[in-house]
Amino acid sequence: MYFWDIKKNTRNMKYVKNLMDVISYGSFCLLSAKISENSYILILCNSIGSPVDNRIINICPDYIGLNETHIIACSKSYVYVWQYRSQHNDLSQNHFGHNINIDLLKKKFMKEIVFFIEDNPNINDSYNAETFNPNKKTSDPISSLFVNSR
Repeated sequence: MYFWDIKKNTRNMKYVKNLMDVISYGSFCLLSAKISENSYILILCNSIGSPVDNRIINICPDYIGLNETHIIACSKSYVYVWQYRSQHNDLSQNHFGHNINIDLLKKKFMKEIVFFIEDNPNINDSYNAETFNPNKKTSDPISSLFVNSR
């Protein structure tokens, strides 16, 4: 895969093993790839293709979406939501200019949840790929995904 900087007229080639899907929004790009039988990775890249962050999930990302604050990946029966950016522009300073704890903000703002499509999502539950068991099936599977900006 090539990332092309049209301002500098340069290309950056990135190889992603078992690449499944690619989607972009603004200056970000999201790649999904299969790691093993029941393990997948979502890789958030910047405009030149350098990985910024990633998450390993255990639901197959049949559909992926991205906007300025959230990444959504759906299997046929489950929805995974990752809030990868705060809705605030600068996480490192508060409105008085004092530095604040980035780790505390990440716990509050950089949240991950997953839910079965027929259940009501509980936004207070945190997702853990090691303990989550995606064993429910639906008779009305997810067939597409659209992610909108605010």
